[in-house]
Amino acid sequence: MKNINTNFLTKLQKEFGHAGIGYYLELMCILKIKPNHLIDWKEINKIAEEMHISSKKLIKFINICFDIITSDGYRLLNRNNQYFWSDKLLIKDKKNKNRTCTKYSGRKKLTTENCIQIANITNVNLTQEQLDKLNQKYGVLFIKNAINILDKWLERKTQRTKKYLNKNNYPDFRSDSWIIHAAKQLLDNDKPSQIDTPDGVMLIDKVL
Repeated sequence: MKNINTNFLTKLQKEFGHAGIGYYLELMCILKIKPNHLIDWKEINKIAEEMHISSKKLIKFINICFDIITSDGYRLLNRNNQYFWSDKLLIKDKKNKNRTCTKYSGRKKLTTENCIQIANITNVNLTQEQLDKLNQKYGVLFIKNAINILDKWLERKTQRTKKYLNKNNYPDFRSDSWIIHAAKQLLDNDKPSQIDTPDGVMLIDKVL
C-alpha cells in the first residue's frame, strides 16, 4: 500500500510484531465488503474470532491505528462510539461512485481464458501478455516470488481465498497490494520469511 512507510511499520510492529501489518490488511479487506465500509463495535468479538486474536487485542490494535497518521494526512483507522472505519477507503469509494459510467463502458472483464500454465504454480491465472507486463514492471525475479506467494496463499483454500480462486489474478498484483508488499519483504531477506497475508502469517521460501 502506498501509505506503508517505516514509521507506520515501526509503530505496528512494536506492539504486535510481524502480525501487525497483517491485522491491518485483514481489517481493510473486511471493511471493503461491509455496507458503507463501516464495522459496528457490536461485531468486534466475531471479527476477533475470525482473525484468531482476542477482542481485547483487536480493540487495542484499532486504538493504535487511530493514533497513526500517514504522510498524506489520513488516520489508519477512525472511530466513534458506534463504528470504526477507514477515512481513506470511504473517500476512495466516493470517488469511484462519482466516476461516469462511460469511463468504464469499454473495460473488458478479465477471465481465465488464454491463461498459461506457469512453471511450479498451480492456482495463479495469468495470460502470457499479463505475465510479460508484470515482468517488465517489477522484474522477473520479483514477479516469480510474488506469484509464488499468491499461489501458496491460494493453496490454503480458506473462506477468504475462495474469491480469488479460478479467476484471472492480474488485478491482484497492483502496486499497492499486500502481495507486492510481501514480495518486497521476502526479497530483502536471505532466509525464509514470515509473510503477512489477509488471513494470517505464512512462512515462505524465496524463489531464485
